[in-house]
Amino acid sequence: MKNTTTKFKSIGPTLPIALSLLCFLFPTVASSQVGVGTTTPKAALEIASTDSGMLVPRVALTSTANALPVTNPQGGALEISTLVYNTANVAGATGVSPGFYFWNGTAWIGISASKGWSLTGDASTVQPAVPATYGTTPIATSENFVGTTDNLDFVFGTANLERMRIKNTGRVGIGTSTPTGRFNVFAPNQTAIVGETFSTIVNASAVYGRNYQIPGSGIGVYGLGGSIGVEGYGQSYGGTATTVGVRGMANGYGGRRIGGYFSGENGSFNHGLIVPEYGGNVGFGISSPDRAQLQVQGAIGNTVATFNEYQNSFGISLVTDWPGIYFNSYYNAGVRQMAPTGYAGFLNFDPTAGNFSFNVNSNPNTVSGNVVTGTIGNQMTISRNNGAYIGYPQNVAGLTVTSGGQFCDLAYYGPVEVNNGHGIDAAGTAIGVEGKAQFISPTAIDRIGGIFYVSGYNGGPNYQVPAMGAVGAWIDNIAYKIIGYGAVSTLVKDDQHKDRIMVAPEAPEALFQDYGVGTLVNGHAKIDLDPILSRNIRVDSSHPVKIFIQPEGKCKGLYVFNKSATGFEVGEQEDGQSNVTFSYQIVAYRADEDRGGVIAEYSQMRFKPMNREFKERKNEWVGKEEATFSGMSEMLKSTQSKPSPPAEISE
Repeated sequence: MKNTTTKFKSIGPTLPIALSLLCFLFPTVASSQVGVGTTTPKAALEIASTDSGMLVPRVALTSTANALPVTNPQGGALEISTLVYNTANVAGATGVSPGFYFWNGTAWIGISASKGWSLTGDASTVQPAVPATYGTTPIATSENFVGTTDNLDFVFGTANLERMRIKNTGRVGIGTSTPTGRFNVFAPNQTAIVGETFSTIVNASAVYGRNYQIPGSGIGVYGLGGSIGVEGYGQSYGGTATTVGVRGMANGYGGRRIGGYFSGENGSFNHGLIVPEYGGNVGFGISSPDRAQLQVQGAIGNTVATFNEYQNSFGISLVTDWPGIYFNSYYNAGVRQMAPTGYAGFLNFDPTAGNFSFNVNSNPNTVSGNVVTGTIGNQMTISRNNGAYIGYPQNVAGLTVTSGGQFCDLAYYGPVEVNNGHGIDAAGTAIGVEGKAQFISPTAIDRIGGIFYVSGYNGGPNYQVPAMGAVGAWIDNIAYKIIGYGAVSTLVKDDQHKDRIMVAPEAPEALFQDYGVGTLVNGHAKIDLDPILSRNIRVDSSHPVKIFIQPEGKCKGLYVFNKSATGFEVGEQEDGQSNVTFSYQIVAYRADEDRGGVIAEYSQMRFKPMNREFKERKNEWVGKEEATFSGMSEMLKSTQSKPSPPAEISE
């Protein structure tokens, strides 16, 4: 078919009219070429002009994901490659802006008018200026950059897989889409970052980390690994230069500077720093440690204590001509100040008395190493003859512990005065002694907060425990305030103001009691128990509540009926109608209780077997008797013979 060429001076204001006119004039030239402004069209449709353009439909799109308002005039889905010019501005991830868009079957695709980046590189680009405030100052529209203008991440990938992501927050992640720092590399089963440098002339760093914090603190390089967090390896071939594997330096003004910080935590075995057997000498205060594997020269903290080979050190010394360690230079004439200024605290060893003490001084320090002056206050002493005490300078106990200025000031006077010979004296402003046993799980069987007892051989062959009390105990799934041998008692005063002993009644089972008064009304009364009592007692056919009635006036006799955990009723015998007053006593089983996820069965305790034994503890190094809760057998029966103590230990 021959080419058909048509010339129009004007085909109207829009392309649809022109295209409709062409279809009207040439309805049967489906395979012909159409030329507008040319007689030799080189395509199915060619429009040629040197001073005019072509107008495509102008519409206001609402979203790149919505074809409307554009529709297919023939019905059905909008045809792929439909071209429009959008006039609307819509924000959001599927928003649109003015410009050309074509429909790809599922979305409108914008035809950008901006310059793209070439695969072979670009020239004449406009370099962005240095931002006034990094991370907040926008890049100018006239400047070129690679990235996003909306608040979305920028992703790099290979093989259609993500490899690196620049978050909209500015953080960069390689191997992770959620970087936790400014630059985060996650590389399972491979090395994350490799830094290498090779130089024969100048100093160079393979990895260099630097952190500025004014004020505050920061970390230049932070390493976290399954076995090694940061490894430094210094290697040098030839020459005389010093090689350093890892070097830490802190520099600045104000605050505190730490050149190196080492910590081992949260493991079965934790070590802050290890230098292996052939790891070389370690020096503190000396750049060339050549005398020992650990060599410290100079002050330790703010003291004048040193570790070296000289005898004339002031504080803690290891010396070549004296065995061991000595404190505060006792053999160098006097106790020495351990700090240049401030309140004086020091350790002192007195070889004559055999005491080791921790002290404070009434006079502030002046010069490190000077002899201490003023009144020395002893805070803790370990005595060769009289045990140890903390805060209370009296040798009446093996160990005396005080807090808040309190001290133990009670003595027992009887046939034998018991003022000295205490095991432990402990005093505090709120609690004198606190004992705890770990209740790690509901399956824990026996736990005792504290055991107090009197024990010994009493001159006979068998070990005896005449008195014992376990306090705060969980034994065989029962919680006890106190359990042990002897009576629970109190002291009251008589007419001469002397103490008299009263003993608490005890029962073969766990019971609660209550008392009250009621009044009959025409021969009948209903008593409601206290709700708190009702909540904590067990009443059933196997655990009946016991109620005892005592009339307090004339009547035909009283009886109890309708007993329950919440109350009971009282009636008069022979259908009496009196209004007599009566008193009553209630005895009920204590209800079982949930204690830490385990049920304490108080209601089943009638003559409950102990199934445990308190007996002598056997120490391998001494034959002294000591009682402990060990388990097994009956309440108490020990027929073990008294062992012979070592010669160096007297009873």
